[in-house]
Amino acid sequence: MELHKLIKEEREKIGLTQEDVAHRLNVTRQAVQNWENNKRSIPNGLLTQYFKLLKFDAKEILTVFGFLDNNNLRIESIDYSKKGIDEFKYTEGETVLTKFPTLYLGVGKKQDKYTSRVNQLAYVGEASSIIRRTNEHLNAKNDKLNAIKNDADDKEEELYIIGHPKFNKSATLELEQMFMDSLLGDKKFIKIYNGRNNGLSIDFYERNAYREGIFPEIWNQLEKKDVVSSLEEVRNSALFANSPFKTLSTKQQEAKNIISDKIAQTLLEGNQHEVIKIQGLAGSGKTVLMSQLFYDIWKDPYEVVEVGGENIHQSSVVLLVRHEQQRRTYE
Repeated sequence: MELHKLIKEEREKIGLTQEDVAHRLNVTRQAVQNWENNKRSIPNGLLTQYFKLLKFDAKEILTVFGFLDNNNLRIESIDYSKKGIDEFKYTEGETVLTKFPTLYLGVGKKQDKYTSRVNQLAYVGEASSIIRRTNEHLNAKNDKLNAIKNDADDKEEELYIIGHPKFNKSATLELEQMFMDSLLGDKKFIKIYNGRNNGLSIDFYERNAYREGIFPEIWNQLEKKDVVSSLEEVRNSALFANSPFKTLSTKQQEAKNIISDKIAQTLLEGNQHEVIKIQGLAGSGKTVLMSQLFYDIWKDPYEVVEVGGENIHQSSVVLLVRHEQQRRTYE
C-alpha cells in the first residue's frame, strides 16, 4: 500500500483526527491533509515520530519503502575460513549478496570455565564487496575478525552475511553502527571487537526506513536463529543506554566539538584547572555525549605538550561516576 493511503488508514484505525495528528507533530492540519492526499511529502525529520504515533510495526515500514518486495532481504551464514568463502563465492554467483553492499557479522563462541555458560564474541562490518573484504580480513595481521576465530572455542567462527538490493554505503554504515550499539547491550555477547563509531551525517535518503524498519527486521531474523537476544531486552539494558557508539544529534555533536576544543585550548595554555559544565533536561542526551567523549579521549589521548624541556600537562583521563552500578556499566 502507498504511504499516503496507509497513514490515513492507520490514523482512522486508532481513532485519531487530522487535528490530533497535527497537534502531536506540531504541524498544521493542512499539512496532515496534504500528506494523506499525496500532495506533499512527509519531511524526513518527522517520519520516525509519525510512525510511532500511528503504531507502525517494522514490516509495515519496510512495505511502505519497498524493502519487502519479493523477499529481497537475505541473511546467509557461512564458516569464516578460506574454504567457506570460496564455497560461498562458487555457490552464490551473481546475487544480492555479491553484487550489492552488505553487512556482515562474525560470531564465535567461548565457554566460561567457571559457570560453563557459552558466551559469544562478535565483530560487525560492512563491505561494498563481501568476497574481497573477507579475503582482506583473512590475509591481514592483527585483524579483529581473525581475533574472534583465535579466541573462540575450537577456533571456529560463523559469518552472517546480510544483503538487500536497496543497501548502499550510507545504509550499511548506519546499520553497522546500530549493530555495534545493540550488540554491546546484548547479554549473549561478552566481547565486541569493534573499536570505533562511524561519525555519520545525521541524515541520508530513506534513513528512517533503515533505522525503524530494516534494522529491527534483520535483528528479529537473527533472533530466530538464536544469534541475538530480543531487541526489547537489549534496549532495556544499561550498556545500550550508555553506549559510546550511538550517532550523536546535531546539538550533541556541536557540544562535543566545543568541549574538545576547550580541553585542547586548556592543555595548550598550560592551565592547571578548568571546569566545563554540561546542562540539560533528563533524556536530552548528556550521558551518551559524555560516554562518547570519554571513550574518544581514552582511545586517542591528547598529546603531551612540552615547552622548555618540561611537560605542560600529563596525558591521562579519569571518569568519575556517582553510583557503583554506573561504574560497572562503564567498566
